[in-house]
Amino acid sequence: MGTTAITNASIFDGTGAEPYGPAGLVIEDGRITAIGPDVEVPLGAEIIDAAGAHVLPGLIDSHLHLFGIPGYDFLSWAMESPMLHAIRSAIEVQEILGAGFTLIRDCGSDNSLQVKKAIEEGKVNGPRMRAVGRFIAETGGIPDLPFIRLEWMQGPEPPGFVRLADGVGEVAKAAREQIRGGATDIKMGVTGGIDPSFIRAESAWTGAEIEAAAHVAHNVGALLSCHSNTLIGESCVGMQRAIRAGADSIEHGYWIDDETLEMMATHGVTWNPNVGYLSRAVERADDLDLNPVYVDRCQMALDSYADTLPRSQSIGVRRAIGSDFLGTPADPHGEEAYELEVQTRLGLSNMDALVTATRGNAEFFRIDDDFGTLEVGKVADLLIIDGNPLDDVRILQERHRIKRVMIGGETRITRP
Repeated sequence: MGTTAITNASIFDGTGAEPYGPAGLVIEDGRITAIGPDVEVPLGAEIIDAAGAHVLPGLIDSHLHLFGIPGYDFLSWAMESPMLHAIRSAIEVQEILGAGFTLIRDCGSDNSLQVKKAIEEGKVNGPRMRAVGRFIAETGGIPDLPFIRLEWMQGPEPPGFVRLADGVGEVAKAAREQIRGGATDIKMGVTGGIDPSFIRAESAWTGAEIEAAAHVAHNVGALLSCHSNTLIGESCVGMQRAIRAGADSIEHGYWIDDETLEMMATHGVTWNPNVGYLSRAVERADDLDLNPVYVDRCQMALDSYADTLPRSQSIGVRRAIGSDFLGTPADPHGEEAYELEVQTRLGLSNMDALVTATRGNAEFFRIDDDFGTLEVGKVADLLIIDGNPLDDVRILQERHRIKRVMIGGETRITRP
C-alpha cells in the first residue's frame, strides 16, 4: 500500500477537542503517520485535497441488525431463507458504508456472520463488522417468536434470529456455537421487549445461566451484551442480575434507576441506548400501520431515555451509541446517523454524540488502541464531509456531503 496525504482539511480527531485547520494527515501502510497543521507531504504521495472539508474518524454503530427484511411482516420474514436475507444485507452494508460508517456491530441476525465473512474476503464493499450471530434466548423469552410453533424454534436452523437455550449447559453450548461461527460478541436478553408480540416482561434467566454466557465470551475476548427494554416505573431486577453475572453492556435500558446506574459504574458496564428507531416508529406510525401499543411504548422509551441520560452522566456511567436499525421501511440501512440527531434532541450535546460514535464506541469494543480517533499510529478509518457536524449533526445524514470514506487508508466510497 502506498502513501496518501490529505491536505487543506479541518480535522475533528474524535478526542473531544475542537476541530482545527487548515491541516493535513499522512497515511502509510493503512495507518496515520503524521497529522497536524504543519504536515510535510512525502515525495510521491497521492494527494487528496479536502478543500476545507472536515475529516472525521469513521463512524461506528455499536448496535444494529442485518435482518434483510423488506417490511414489518416479521412472520413472513421469519419463514424466508437466511440466504435471501444475506443477499439483501450484502447490499445494505454498502449503503451503511456510504453513510460514513466504517465499523458496525450486528446485534443479532440469522445471516450476519456470513455477511461479515464476505466483507472480510473482499467480496462485499462494506464496513468492518462485529457480530453476535444469533440472539440467545430462554424458551418463552425475548426474542423467542411466540407466533411460530415451538418445535420449529427448537430446530437446528430456527426461523428468525434466535437460538433457544435453557440451563447452564445449553447456554454455554449456544454461546460457543456463535463463537465457532465467527461471532465477536454474545447477546442475550435480561428483560422483555417493547414490542407487545413478545411473551413476558421479565426474563427467567438465572444468574448462573448469564454467568455461563459471560464465561464463554470472556474466555475468547468477546463481550457479553444484554438486552433490556426497561421503562419508567419497571423493575431493574433483570438488569442487576446481568450486571452481577458479568455483562459488559446493557443494550437499550431506557429507564435505569440510580441504584442500577451506580452498579453499572462500579462494574464498568457500558450503557448502549438506542433511540433512533423509536423516534422513526413514532413519526411514521400511521404510514406504516404500526401497533398502537408498540408506538405508545416507543414514546415511553424516548421519555425514559431523556430521564436517564443526565442521571447516567452525573454518576459517570460509560456510554456507547448505536441505532438498532433493522432495515425496515421505518429504519432503512444507510440512515443510521439519524441516531445521533435523536440523541441530541433528547439532551446529548453534538460533541458528546460525535465522540461517543467514534472514540466511545472504540473504547467499548476495546479496540481504541487502533480505532476511534485520528492520531498518529491509529488505523486510517475516516470520512471527509462538507460541513461541520459539530454545528449540526444532521448533516451526517446528507449523503451527498460525504465526499470520501476510507478504511485502512483505502478509499471505499468517493463522491464529487
